[in-house]
Amino acid sequence: MVLCAPLVIFEQNAETKFMRIFFALAVCVFLLSTDARSQTLPKESSVLNYRIIGFATSELAGKEGERIEIASGYYTDDKYFDDEIIISRPVSGGKIVLEVPQWGHCYTWRAAGKNWHGSLHHFTTMASPLTDACVRRLRITKDAEQYQDGLVFSDANKALYDMKGNAVWFLSNLENAFNVNEQTNVRDIKLTPQGTLTFMIVQNVYETGLGGKVLWKKQNTRAINDKDRQHFHHEFTRLENGHYMIMGDEEVDVRIIKGTGNDSDVFYVKDLNAKDSAGSEPFRLLFATVLEYDEAGKLVWSVKTSKFFMNSWLIHTRCRDGFNDKNPHGNGFYFDERSKRMYISFKNISRILKISYPDGELLNVYGEKFGPGMAQEGKGLFTYQHNCKITKNCNLYLFDNNVFDRKKMPKVLVMKEPATINGELEVVWEYQCELDEVDKTSMKDVVFSSGGSVSELPDGSFLVNMGTNYSKIFIVNHDKKVIWSAIAEQWNEAEKRWKIIPQYRSSFVRNRASLEPMIWDAEVNY
Repeated sequence: MVLCAPLVIFEQNAETKFMRIFFALAVCVFLLSTDARSQTLPKESSVLNYRIIGFATSELAGKEGERIEIASGYYTDDKYFDDEIIISRPVSGGKIVLEVPQWGHCYTWRAAGKNWHGSLHHFTTMASPLTDACVRRLRITKDAEQYQDGLVFSDANKALYDMKGNAVWFLSNLENAFNVNEQTNVRDIKLTPQGTLTFMIVQNVYETGLGGKVLWKKQNTRAINDKDRQHFHHEFTRLENGHYMIMGDEEVDVRIIKGTGNDSDVFYVKDLNAKDSAGSEPFRLLFATVLEYDEAGKLVWSVKTSKFFMNSWLIHTRCRDGFNDKNPHGNGFYFDERSKRMYISFKNISRILKISYPDGELLNVYGEKFGPGMAQEGKGLFTYQHNCKITKNCNLYLFDNNVFDRKKMPKVLVMKEPATINGELEVVWEYQCELDEVDKTSMKDVVFSSGGSVSELPDGSFLVNMGTNYSKIFIVNHDKKVIWSAIAEQWNEAEKRWKIIPQYRSSFVRNRASLEPMIWDAEVNY
């Protein structure tokens, strides 16, 4: 506002053309001074939770042979600095992103050029058990044949790894907004379309920058015994339009009513006012919801899946106690912004609901269908599935935990959707996961009942995470060839050996260039 006032005065007093030009140049200089390139980055004495770092300084502007030099250690004298230089890279445009080699280490750096050098600057990379390779690691079991510049988020280790298993970032609590340690349950870490990070901690959701600055959050603030509480779980996603979608739940008081006639073996969910013919006491069923919030945190859309289950063929006898499964267990959703269709996954009943957006009408139901006289647990097209999504070719895909076929491993399924609501899914591609050779004996009886994720990569390959009981992550191409694989592990001091660490999901970053906007933003605003 202060800068605008002189411009108005110039116009009103008909100042000379020279003065107007001079003022415009002054404004330009001021605006440029706020650009990252005009600052010294990383800022002096910064402590960073990432090793891929943006370097910029106005000292480089217009100098011949400009470069950045980095030395290992803390130095205030150029003579000692010169002896410890470990990185020297030419710079174009006054800034560059470089990777330093160690965690918990101090570095000194400077700008330099032909026959000159700038002043010395300092920063430190944080030390953390999350990045200590003697405590946690991503053990590479097959070197990358493609995507060598790719990066993988591991929610088990709360870290981002390169394809050689080196941690380059870890989840840090910059503003004391959340507690992060080795035991913290973190899920669904991923890069947003806006170049930020989203993740869940227990029942709370956060969006942060690379350095840990909280940009947006939603927390569960209601009592745990309050049936109207909002419990966030499983999935937190930022959309292209900037809004946020979160999976929640709804508790509904119900009775079980036995059907009549041809449906005499079927129990239906009714409201509390219905006559109880099955002898059941009222109880609560837990149903998933999907909630959409705008940037201000205002709820702008939601869907309650209870409306698709109540008095519906979806509630057939299912669980071991002879009545309906009291928790269908919504475990994820996917919103296809192209088609305005939403897919909501229910693990315990091995089904996926497809609904329209924004009207929330049921379009189709995929998965196991139960009816009178059927077994309580069957073997459908997929069972206990996780992480359903839509490919760029508009096919439905998911991680099939395959729990009812104990002789087989989980699968990745890609399926063509039917044209009508009564049609069936058609499998167009599948891949059966495998244990690594060294694990085939010790892990032969493992049940893949929890976790697992799959993401389509730009070339049509898939990044697959096999879930909490076997933390293998791998990339498989359409020829069903594994082109990279790794296992998340933690050192067990009592047993003196590495053990698989439970891992729910993994996500992919295509290359380091995808991180650069977030790197610069983190260092400007740190």
